[in-house]
Order: sequence, then structure tokens, then C-alpha cells
Amino acid sequence: MILKKNFSVKALLLFVFILCISCSDSPNESDKKIDALLVKSKKEFDDLDYLGMVKYAKEAETVALTTKNTQKLPYIYLELADGFACLEFQKESITYLNKIMTLDFDKKPKEFEARMNHIYSWNYLELGLGKQALDYNRKNVLLLKNIEDKAGLKYLAQTYENIAFHYYSQEITDSSFYYFNKQEEILRKFPEKETFISKATIYSLKGYLFLEQKKQPDSARSYFQKALVLRKKHNDRYLDREYLGLGECSFLEGDYKKALEYYLKAEKNVKEKNAEFNENNDINQVLTKVYEALNDTEKQTYYLKKYKQFNDSVKVTQKQSTDEAVSVMMDRKAEENSGLRKSYTTLLIIICIVLSVSGILIFVYFRRSQVSSNYHRLISIEINKQIAVNVLFTAIFFVFVFFINS
Repeated sequence: MILKKNFSVKALLLFVFILCISCSDSPNESDKKIDALLVKSKKEFDDLDYLGMVKYAKEAETVALTTKNTQKLPYIYLELADGFACLEFQKESITYLNKIMTLDFDKKPKEFEARMNHIYSWNYLELGLGKQALDYNRKNVLLLKNIEDKAGLKYLAQTYENIAFHYYSQEITDSSFYYFNKQEEILRKFPEKETFISKATIYSLKGYLFLEQKKQPDSARSYFQKALVLRKKHNDRYLDREYLGLGECSFLEGDYKKALEYYLKAEKNVKEKNAEFNENNDINQVLTKVYEALNDTEKQTYYLKKYKQFNDSVKVTQKQSTDEAVSVMMDRKAEENSGLRKSYTTLLIIICIVLSVSGILIFVYFRRSQVSSNYHRLISIEINKQIAVNVLFTAIFFVFVFFINS
């Protein structure tokens, strides 16, 4: 009878243990939830909604931490690092990149490491640490120099563009041209329809190099026109950069009417695509400048007012985005802590139930044992031993589950 009761209690504890395990999501269910959230996060990135990107990635992080899905954490942290970098939260972005380094980073593909290096470089560039940013881009060149797959080559092309930008900002024109050319070499390996935006960007940036640093408007104009032709060929709607460049060439040559013509084309293009970013204010600025040169005070004042209003609205928007991003981080942290508290509460309730049922079973067994006093004494000893075993077993079970959930 004692053995039967012993088996019953242990079977009950085993059942509760299995129940606890089954209460959480299975690895497959956890993977599905996380993958779905990461798809949404990347979609927000493509739509330039970086706050939305962070929101979905934080939801994925909560699921991964709750279900102990450590395999997915590096990929989640990478999305968070990218999102916070784009929101100009460099400290948070670098924190998530550093978290990845503490996980199974070495097992990740080169493309994963390349993206990490790219985000590191962007963060350091935003922090004004150009040398550190350049170091990470050079790491990518070494990492990807012999790579042949499509994704890796595109990261290498992006890395060359980053290095070219660095030298552009330092006004080291020859080095900037060199790396733009390296990028262009890689892009030639892909169909034009896949790379025309990057190629057009290269042409435009070369145009600005000739315009701003070499003061050669004729050479600059040829690059802006090449970029414009390429974009129109593929029905790209984003033409304002090229129109602005052509306008600057004419302005530098003193042909203000021609410059105005291009600037107005850029303004029209921005309105057609409903752009809300910096190029809009660049146009207000150059229109202010050209109307001043043409002695049109009324329109000069009009665009100067728009320029200042836009700057003020950008500051307000940035403040709102900053506040909301901080709110997202705080809310998610609170949710994670709440989830852990609920898990521990549930665990304690289950343990209380197990101990109560064990006590009832032992008590019932004891009352039903109508035997001689000598025999009863022996049984009591066995029961006391069994109680000790059950309590010990329950304590071990509690510690085990506690560490699983910690």
C-alpha cells in the first residue's frame, strides 16, 4: 500500500511538472510567433516607419524571453539595433549589438556579421566618430572580399558606398571616387533593374563631388543627367536630387533662371511623391537663395518662412518620436516583468496544490490503516519517511522550475 501511495504522489508531481512545461509555448509555436513579428518589423523598416519596426521587434523579444527561445534572440536584437540606430538612439542600438556578441555570434553567417558591422559603423558615424565607423567598414571589406553570393555582394557594395561617403565628408575626393567605382563594379554583376537606384545614387554623388569639391559644373552636370536618365528609364518617381543638382550647376554658372527652372521641377516632384523629409526643406532653402539672386523679395520671403516652419515642425516630430520610442521601451520592460511575476505566481499555486494533495493522500491512507499498534508504529515510520521524501521531491521540483523561468 505504501509503495502504491508513493507511486501515486510521484506520478502526480510528474503530471504537474509536465503540465507546467506544456503551459508555455512549444518551440515551434514560439518560432512562428517570433518570425511573424520579425516579418512585420522588416515591413515597417521598408516603409521607413522605424518606430513601428522597434515596436514589433520588442514584441518578438518579449515572446523569446518568455519562452526561453534563445536561438531567435540574435535576430531580434539585430532588428532592434537597426531600428534604434535609425531613430538616432545610438546608445540603445550599440547595447543590442553588444548583446548579440554574448550569444552564439560566431555561428551566424557572414551576411549577419556584415549587417552588424554596418549598424555599428552607422552608429559611430552619427556619434561623430568617423574613424571608428571607418574601422567597421574595413572589417566588412575583409569579411566579404571573397564572397560570391548575392546577399554578401550587396553588403560589400553598401560597404564601399559607406567608405566613399566617409572620404566625401572629409573632402578626400580621389579616395571617394575610388570607392564609388568599387561599388559600381559590384553592381554591374546584377541586372540593371535590381541596382538602378544604387547606380543613380552613385552618379548623383559623383556629380556633387565635382560640383562642391572640384567646382566643375560641366562634369557634374553630365553625372546628374546620367542619373536622371537611368531613373526615368525605370519609372522611378524620386527625381528631386538630380533636379537639385542640375539647378546647382546652373546657379554656380550664374544662370539663375535656368537654376529656378530645375528647382521648381524638384519642388513639383517632391509634392507628387508626398515627401516629408529633408529634401523638402532643401528645396525651400535653394528657392529662397535663387529668388534672392533674382531680386524677387516676395517669393524669397515666402520660401524663407516655409524653410523656418519646416525646421520647427521637424524638431517637434523628432521630440514626439523620441518620447514614443522611450515609452515603447518602458512599456515592454513592464510587460516582461509582469509576465515573469505571473509565471512565478502560477508556479507557487501549483506547488501549493501538490503539497495539499500529497498531505491529503497521506492523511487518508493513515486513517484507513487499522492495524495493531506495533505494526502501526512501523507504518508510521514509513509514512514519516515518505512525507520527507515527498517534501524533498517537491522542493527539488520548485528549484528546478524556478531556474528554468529565471
